[in-house]
Amino acid sequence: MELQSEKALLMIWTEARHKSTVTLRCFSNSENVKAFFEPHFYTSVSGNIAYRNHSAYIDQGILEEDPSLTFESIKSHIEKVNEKHHVIVKDFASTLRGNYEHIPENAKHIILIRHPAAVINSVLKYDVKDQSAKNINQYYFEDLLEKDRLCEALLNVYRYLVEKGKCVSIMHCNDFTKNPIDAMKYACDFAGLTFTPRMLNWESLTDGSMPHNWIVPDNFYILEKLFKNCETACLSTNFTNTSDAEEFNTSHFENVHNLILRKHLPFYKELLKNKVYFTQDAFI
Repeated sequence: MELQSEKALLMIWTEARHKSTVTLRCFSNSENVKAFFEPHFYTSVSGNIAYRNHSAYIDQGILEEDPSLTFESIKSHIEKVNEKHHVIVKDFASTLRGNYEHIPENAKHIILIRHPAAVINSVLKYDVKDQSAKNINQYYFEDLLEKDRLCEALLNVYRYLVEKGKCVSIMHCNDFTKNPIDAMKYACDFAGLTFTPRMLNWESLTDGSMPHNWIVPDNFYILEKLFKNCETACLSTNFTNTSDAEEFNTSHFENVHNLILRKHLPFYKELLKNKVYFTQDAFI
């Protein structure tokens, strides 16, 4: 498969439970592509950690001998890999907390959004599937919905990028699951990649590994947790057409629905005004 000659650099800004990992699998199912998995997030929660090519947990000539990352060094590491490879970076907008100066100058950006109620329903369905909802207290969700997360953080990054004249596009995660061909054709053209149907199908990783061309934390404990968190995407072979439930219908957390309506839905609606639309649109 041939890609365009210039080395593409695409940053996918998103938040938890936005179907972003399976979207990254799609983008990374290409030749000469390296995918950084949430480098800002893992640096912020784990301190200085190494990021290496997952294929052998070793340098392989891509990064420096001691690639311990800080916010200050992530940018240079991404740009160095981009000298030889197309690069896709998936990360959480909330992790930056306003430190936008660390974003690579020549990157293009996709803001990947999802209805906040659908995010919470996804948390209930997957993150706490082995526990009774009664054992997950309201604070768990209030923390997930804190002020600088989800839609507001994404909107802040979007506004910053527009103000700086950067190339940015808003897409809904359901575009990829309900209308994958048109969504990927658009995203690839936007990023500077050549679309091929192969990008919509990939091998299931049943051995507990991550995709060979992902650049991930060089830490066994983190990798073990990472695979568990990404298990659905790692075991998948393509996008699954799932419908989002946008109503939060649990009696256990009476204030959560109000948090969604009051703090997050206005930002989500603002993002929707600028999202890309397709002939068979799937933004709900």
